[in-house]
Amino acid sequence: AEMPEFATVVGAGVMGAGIAGSLAEKGVNVRLADLSSEALGCALGEHEKSVLRKVKRRRMSKSDGTAAIDRLDAAQGIVGMARSTFAVEAVAEVLGVKHKVFSELAEALPNDAILATNTSSLSVSEIAAGVPSPERVVGMHFFNPVRMMPLVEVVRGASTSDEVVARTCALAISMGKTPVITRDVPGFLVNRLLGPYIDEAVRLFVGGADPARIDSLMV
Repeated sequence: AEMPEFATVVGAGVMGAGIAGSLAEKGVNVRLADLSSEALGCALGEHEKSVLRKVKRRRMSKSDGTAAIDRLDAAQGIVGMARSTFAVEAVAEVLGVKHKVFSELAEALPNDAILATNTSSLSVSEIAAGVPSPERVVGMHFFNPVRMMPLVEVVRGASTSDEVVARTCALAISMGKTPVITRDVPGFLVNRLLGPYIDEAVRLFVGGADPARIDSLMV
């Protein structure tokens, strides 16, 4: 599967901005949507800074850098997305907010577009409930900072099709990421491991273990 020519990212916070910038650097035309013009301005500024750093370090040519900056544009709301074949939302972790965003995306994008959620704590199946063609809804959970962290959890909801899982993994690989496919369970993979790991560290500390020793053991 090849990279989408046009993609949509909803939510211009730290995660959404990082995802949008990473896609634009990899050759995708990205429209970043948010209700806050301030957040959009910050995201565009961060993207430009990231690209210019790469140009300065000769990891990107000047012309490639200019093109990468130009590939990211901003919109206040989900408008002008008709050519987008992939969308990822990174809005607040509130089910009602996600439902609203997904119903707007389903209306604005083509019927076979992949609708991905960057949720880390909500059920992908619950987010997909009520979305027309729920088989195209998938979890695509990036980690912070998005540009640096290599892992992406691709979460299969109850209705997610094999094709959508495969296309989402291919997109992650094209972005230079390592996808891991997980079931739609609490914490997915990483946080499911991280919870008991932190819990055990706290237990050791409460039991009187030396914090520096706990740190070195955990590492």
